[in-house]
Amino acid sequence: MKKEKRKFHLKEFLMKYSFVIIIILVFVYFSLVTDNFCTAGNIISMLHTAAPNFIFAAGAAMIIVTGKVDLSIGSVMYLATAVFTVLIENMKINIVSALLGALVAGLAVGIVNGLLVVLLKVTPMIATMGTMIAVRGIARTVSGGMPLSLPENIRGLGTYKIGPIFLDIIIAFIVLILMYILHSRTKFGRLITAIGNDEKIAVKLGINVPKIIVLDFMLSALLATISGLLLSFQVGGVTLAFGQGKEFTAIAICVIGGFSMFGGTGHVLKGLPIGVMTLTIIEAGLNFMGVSPYAYQLVQGGIIFIAMYAQSYQSLVQIKKKKNEEIAET
Repeated sequence: MKKEKRKFHLKEFLMKYSFVIIIILVFVYFSLVTDNFCTAGNIISMLHTAAPNFIFAAGAAMIIVTGKVDLSIGSVMYLATAVFTVLIENMKINIVSALLGALVAGLAVGIVNGLLVVLLKVTPMIATMGTMIAVRGIARTVSGGMPLSLPENIRGLGTYKIGPIFLDIIIAFIVLILMYILHSRTKFGRLITAIGNDEKIAVKLGINVPKIIVLDFMLSALLATISGLLLSFQVGGVTLAFGQGKEFTAIAICVIGGFSMFGGTGHVLKGLPIGVMTLTIIEAGLNFMGVSPYAYQLVQGGIIFIAMYAQSYQSLVQIKKKKNEEIAET
C-alpha cells in the first residue's frame, strides 16, 4: 500500500520556518542599506557580542523544557560578577579563588530557586521573581551600591582572540555542544523532557522530580554565572544595572528558537542559534542605521509576539492532524 504524498501547505511552511526566513531577509536588508554590515569582521563582532547570550539562554532553555521559567538569570549574573570583582579587586584574591567564589554564589541562588519550587511548592515564576529582586539587592550590597571596574589584565580576557576568533565565541560554542549532548544524549535530558511533557506521569514513572528540578535550576544559575563573567570581561566591569532584563531576553531567544513555554519540546543546536542571532542581527542592524536604541525594545516585543503566534499555530496544526488520524483509524 503506497503512502500518500504529503501536501505542501504554504502557511504551515512559513510558520515552521518563519524565523529562519526572517533572519535571512533581515540580514540581506541590512547588508544592502548599510555599509560594512555583511563583512567577516562584523559577523565575528556580532558573535562576540552575542556569546554571553548563547550561554544564559542555554540555561533558560533547560528550565523551559520542564515547563517552568527562571526570572532570576539577570540577577544571578550581577551577583556572581559582583562577588568575583570584589574578591579579585578589593580583597586581592587570586583569579581561581575568585572564580570559585562567583560559582558558589551563583549556584546558591539556583539551589534556593529549586527548593522554593519543590519544597514550598511556589510557582516557578513567583519564586524566581522573588529571588530576582532579592538577589539584585544582595548584589548591590556586595558592590557597595557602586559600579565596579575589573583590573586591566582581567579586562583583556574580554577581547582575547585565538586566531581571528574571540575566546568567548569558542566558549559559547562549547557550552552549546555540551548542552545539546546533555539534553539529547543523557538520562538527565530525557528526564527533564519527561517532566515537561507531563510532570504527574513523570512522578508515576518513578522519576525523582524534585531532585531533577533542583539540579536544573542549579544548571541555569551556573550558566548565568559563566555568562555574567564573560559579559563583565567584555564591558570591563559591573554597573548597577548589570544583567537587568537578561531573563526576558533569554525567554525571547528560547521562544524564537522553538522552545515551547509549556515544556517538553525544543532543540538546543537548531533553536538557540536562530533565537540569539535573530535578536543580535536586528539590534546590530538598527545600530548601523543609527536608529534609537529604544526602538529595539519595540521590535523585540513584536518578534516575541510573532514567535508565540507561530508556536500556537503549529500546536493547532498538530492537534488537527492527530484528530484526522484518529478519525481515519475509526
